[in-house]
Amino acid sequence: MRSDVTLRLLDRTLLTELLHAAVEDADPLEVMPPVEGPGGPDGWTPERRSAFVRFHESRSLAADPVETTFAIAVSGRVVGAARLCPVEKQAGTAEAGVWIGRSHRGVGVGGAVLELLLEQARAAGFTSVYVSTEPHNTAVRALLAGIGVDLVPDCPDGDALTARVDLTAEADVAQEARYRALDETVSRLYVEGRLGDALKAVQDEAPRIPRRRADTAHLAACLLTLTGRPEDALAELRTALADGAWWSPAILVDDDDLAAVRDLDGFAALLRESTARHASATGVPLPPVVRRPQGTPRGVLVVLHGADQDAALAAEQWAPAVDAGFVLVAVDSSQRSTPLYRSWPDTGVGIRDITAALAELDEADNSLPLLAAGFSAGARVAVLWALSDVAVRPSGFLALGPALTPAHLDGERRVRAAQRAVRGRILVGEQDDDVTPGVFDAHEVLTDAGADVTLETVPDLGHDIPADFARRLPVLLDSLLAARPRPAGR
Repeated sequence: MRSDVTLRLLDRTLLTELLHAAVEDADPLEVMPPVEGPGGPDGWTPERRSAFVRFHESRSLAADPVETTFAIAVSGRVVGAARLCPVEKQAGTAEAGVWIGRSHRGVGVGGAVLELLLEQARAAGFTSVYVSTEPHNTAVRALLAGIGVDLVPDCPDGDALTARVDLTAEADVAQEARYRALDETVSRLYVEGRLGDALKAVQDEAPRIPRRRADTAHLAACLLTLTGRPEDALAELRTALADGAWWSPAILVDDDDLAAVRDLDGFAALLRESTARHASATGVPLPPVVRRPQGTPRGVLVVLHGADQDAALAAEQWAPAVDAGFVLVAVDSSQRSTPLYRSWPDTGVGIRDITAALAELDEADNSLPLLAAGFSAGARVAVLWALSDVAVRPSGFLALGPALTPAHLDGERRVRAAQRAVRGRILVGEQDDDVTPGVFDAHEVLTDAGADVTLETVPDLGHDIPADFARRLPVLLDSLLAARPRPAGR
């Protein structure tokens, strides 16, 4: 989102600036209702200027306002207006309205305004907002698509597109997108040594991501410590703890960035309380996300999310498997480092989560071929589950960017790889510095042991899912099923 776009609550001083922006850069009919009375010249006549002022004075500046209006500012200059008007007989619902001067259209201002306006609507207690835009407004359309909102024509012959934004549903999605963007920015600035800039980015964004309170507090605490402010770092963690946050003991005790905080009075008490909350919140399996194909399934594919992801995202990423005829079982890790950060540090607990998820399936699914798949940390567990000695295990695995090294492949797993000729397919981005070169060494260990495991590098890809994954996935699954070994325990 453009950082130079802001919304300022309209007052009489801003109304003068708003009128100037309208006269200089918009048509009267774009910014207010038609002026009643006999026809006259086009453009901003004295009558229309007076009507513009009266319009806002009677609606948002009245003693009992009809709606709330904001002046849109770009780098401090007023360029348009945005409004929220409660919809009659629809409690908690508002209609959004926006106009922007011609010279500021088509450059991302509209998308930024809409995002800010939805935040204002949430803060005002609205639960839904009606939004309209034009088909060519790609910024607004992209923003709505990003939070899962579909625009539809407001009438069969009309050009305008309309959508109802459910603020209670989209808030989590929007906050997650903000958090992902922040995490990426902070990681880049951290590597570049720009710790002050990274801290400012966290402090600016954290209030807009309340569901990630524990994670943003941890980021801020690390950066405060590294910039010579350990006391402020501890205060940040304690404030977040008071807000309900918690962290696993490993985060607080093993993170080198917090070393100076651990010597301060008050840290031990914080650690005790956080550890107690972590113990009561982690280790509880969640029901899996299950997707079934149309017709008779040809296999079961268990998919495991990456670190700081979840089963819902994994189900979306691996959805082409359902079209390929597989029952898709996306499993949430029960291991949490913060209230929302899930990963797979303990393989044994991960396999227990998988076993609990498989128990939720229909009995008929037990006779189907069983495969494992995953991304990053989840991919590592998929591989190690296939090489485990548990009763129910997959006959093959598909690992995307697995966080796997030879250290994970102990002697017993190497023996089982040779004995059962486990079949596996590994995809690694050519630019994936997160898991290379360790995964190449792990692949060599598996092939030397006799396992049928191939590794393919994907050009121009980092630690991510390939852009053409929907095309690749059915072919890879077919290769794992072809003349497959008899699955153990199935």
